[in-house]
Amino acid sequence: MLKGKKILFVRICGTGMSSLALICKELGAEVEGVDLAYYPPVSTKLEEEKIPCHMMDKFDYLTKEWSPDIVIIGNALNGKSDEAAFLINSG
Repeated sequence: MLKGKKILFVRICGTGMSSLALICKELGAEVEGVDLAYYPPVSTKLEEEKIPCHMMDKFDYLTKEWSPDIVIIGNALNGKSDEAAFLINSG
């Protein structure tokens, strides 16, 4: 079901979001993520699993140029942020 899908995780470095990202990759999805900061042990595990992780300033590029099929938003993203507004307005 996820094989071949591109999934962008917004605020990927939380324990729940990173775990879900690992599961999606295991199910065949192409996974990338953005967050404000990356710290071990989560950052180490994502790197080991070859999941590209970017700083939040790459959000616009990834949503427009990488064109994910699915965007999964962590609860740490403020609903009034520029990223949330973009997602809401893009449908």
